[in-house]
Amino acid sequence: MNPLFRWAGSKRQIVPVLKKYWKNNNTYIEAFAGSACLFFEIEPGNAIINDLNKNLIDTYRVIRNDPYLLIENIDRLSKKKKNYYTIRKEFNNSLSLIEKAAMFFYLNKFCFNGLYRTNKKGEFNVPIGKFSTAREFDYDSILLTSQLLQNVILLNGDFESIIPYLNEGDFVYLDPPFWTEGEKIFSDYQATSFGKEDIVRLQKLLKKIDYMGANFVVSYLDSTEGNQMLSEWEVSKIQTKRFIAGNVHNRRSVYEIIATNIKI
Repeated sequence: MNPLFRWAGSKRQIVPVLKKYWKNNNTYIEAFAGSACLFFEIEPGNAIINDLNKNLIDTYRVIRNDPYLLIENIDRLSKKKKNYYTIRKEFNNSLSLIEKAAMFFYLNKFCFNGLYRTNKKGEFNVPIGKFSTAREFDYDSILLTSQLLQNVILLNGDFESIIPYLNEGDFVYLDPPFWTEGEKIFSDYQATSFGKEDIVRLQKLLKKIDYMGANFVVSYLDSTEGNQMLSEWEVSKIQTKRFIAGNVHNRRSVYEIIATNIKI
């Protein structure tokens, strides 16, 4: 099925390539979930989904556990354009888990390009997008997603949070934020960004996954840093498009690299 949320840096365009690496492994594990488009494409029986974004994971938990109550709360939100910034402000205040999840769903649908970005205080600050193009909510997809998440462990933490769950024969997909020396990458969506030290930690994690007899696939920007980080693994290059730029004419083709320890 299609992922429920729009998300900056989503890999929906290269899912046909990524899913070729899945061989009905024991458990599907995703360390940087976001919209989890590969997970929703594969629909594995057992899975572990992790992301640093607490609001995202809390919303997935609400979808899994209380989908009908979530739908009721979404229905209560005004769909008028003038109310977007009021709802955004309320979202940044203390709310019940259900109310927060409903507003997360609303903001993801109506904000600019499906971005999730916060200021240094951790407050969601993305402006409204093209409101007139997306008025209806897909409640059927919420119910389908709830069914799919029933056997999923949902983690909210650093990417190393998956380590205690790793076992031989598992499949791990990692799609970390891009980091380039001296350049701010627009896919950074939290006050704390992915950086040089995290690349070193990610390298160590890949070695650990391989040592334990699990499979991994990593997608990353075709860059000096990316190629250095993944140099000891099987690496291929794929062309895709970056859709984050505000001006449609600046949405250009880029290359990403896919690295894996899987022999195919």
